[in-house]
Amino acid sequence: MSRSPASAATAGRETSDSARRRLNKTGVFTSSSEHLSHVKPVIVPFGQRQTMCQGSLRLLVCVPNVPRRPDNTNRLYSLGLLYLKRAAIEAGWDCDLLDAYFSGLGRQETVDRIIAGPQPDLIGFSLHTPRMHDEAAWIIQTLKHTAGWNIPVVAGGHYASMFGTDILTGGDRMDFVIEGEGEGALHDLLAALAAGRPPDNIAGLKRLGASGRVEGDKPRRRAADLDRPGNISFDWVEGDVQPDEWSLVTSRGCPGDCSFCLVGKLWGRPGDWRGHSPEWVVGRIEELVRRKGASSITMVDDNFLGDDDPPRRARAIASLMKSRGLFVPFSIMARADTAVRHPEAFRELREVGLESVFLGLESGDDRLLQRLDKRSDAATGKAAVSTLDRLGLKVTIGVIIFHPWMTKEGILSDLRYLEGIMLECPGASLIGLNELDVFGGTPVARELDPESRQWRLPWQAADRAAQTVYESWQIILGAVLFPAMRAAAKHDGHLRRPFALWQIQALRELVMTGEQHLLEENLIRLKASICSLLLKHTSRAVVEDFLGQNPGGSMEGHAAERCFTRVDREITTEHQEIELK
Repeated sequence: MSRSPASAATAGRETSDSARRRLNKTGVFTSSSEHLSHVKPVIVPFGQRQTMCQGSLRLLVCVPNVPRRPDNTNRLYSLGLLYLKRAAIEAGWDCDLLDAYFSGLGRQETVDRIIAGPQPDLIGFSLHTPRMHDEAAWIIQTLKHTAGWNIPVVAGGHYASMFGTDILTGGDRMDFVIEGEGEGALHDLLAALAAGRPPDNIAGLKRLGASGRVEGDKPRRRAADLDRPGNISFDWVEGDVQPDEWSLVTSRGCPGDCSFCLVGKLWGRPGDWRGHSPEWVVGRIEELVRRKGASSITMVDDNFLGDDDPPRRARAIASLMKSRGLFVPFSIMARADTAVRHPEAFRELREVGLESVFLGLESGDDRLLQRLDKRSDAATGKAAVSTLDRLGLKVTIGVIIFHPWMTKEGILSDLRYLEGIMLECPGASLIGLNELDVFGGTPVARELDPESRQWRLPWQAADRAAQTVYESWQIILGAVLFPAMRAAAKHDGHLRRPFALWQIQALRELVMTGEQHLLEENLIRLKASICSLLLKHTSRAVVEDFLGQNPGGSMEGHAAERCFTRVDREITTEHQEIELK
């Protein structure tokens, strides 16, 4: 909530002077009887909608900001915050949200924004990576030293769910950790704190006890009906959301159980999928279109259609949208085998706006797909892209090129597989040629290092030549591709496919050369080729912006001049060839 400095100061005084009790670091109100005589919060069972009294205790939930890769162009609000706010309201608390990641706030800006609002009684952090945990720890310490705040902290999210004990005992002044789905445990924690009770025996919650030991290890049952905690409002979203930046999550989990994926572990159990009802989904779409002016919607759930009866779910959603006169472009994620077995589901959704589908094909090597427990094969992946392309849908392919078992021959085989799909299907593209992220707790992580307790395990390919290719490719990303993406950010939509084809060709050349080191001349050659791409699809100003970034310090003035000369020569040659044809 935006406030003037004066109103922020007033809010802070009112919070203090109204005798609302601060929580101490054991998670119990310093004077619960005085608190209860002043504020009588209404506590209702989680999921039951009811109007709450105002002037209650206050929770602040924050998603810290961290740097993102240049090829990550999504600017999407953290929708989990809305579910957590609903849980807080139903526990009788006021709740403020701060998505510093979405808003691009620096750590000090985040602190300033927190202090400018009313002082909370409890601060929550949604932590999905170790870097987010580090940022949260810095924010906590800064709030203590600059504002004198000594407020209890609860953490949740992907990373917190995996490393709750480490977070509580790491000396970062975090008092509670919620594991897995957060709404139910947060509701029960807030209800206990409001009543002055120690938050003991709350399923899904760990806490740091008075003795310094971690208490609580009782798993929480998954929410059977997602619509109950999903009574959210997009009016709670703060920040400048553009019409094409709205997103929606319609389900949790995935029917797949890939050995490298954390989705099943974080949402209850592997292979389990739960969806919001079609009525809920269409109601939220209508809110975004009618009230928020959404011009497109990104569905961010890992599997939009599930596996029970995809055609039935698609028909229900499409029918409701048609009955309400709704048509809006939207994108989804799905499994390749779903597209092959149920093309009619995608046809139904296309009639109400579906325009893009993300498919995680991962590889053209069936042996690797079997190792990753994909429950699919390369032929199915190719057929899925072809099926969706014939329906007039854009397809973004997810692929894992680099992994511990890779060879140079395997890399070339994957590139041929991807290039063949893209040349056959004009609507197909990919974001990047990715490496395998080995997350702790997954079967792949246990295979590589059964004793590891890391969030992300480092790995080395057994094939040294392939490992050298991978390391060289990282240099190319940093020195060539990512700077080009930054320079052409405004043109991202129609450059995704040209960038994808460039990556395939550039990596193929890297593998074929067999060189052990990237010399400046090699980088100049690659920069010249990507300058040619930029000049063809954007403008000379974009090329100049790219060259002006001087990534890695390897592009001095004379080299940039040589690159430009080479690009001009290539463009002139291409124009002459076109005229001859």
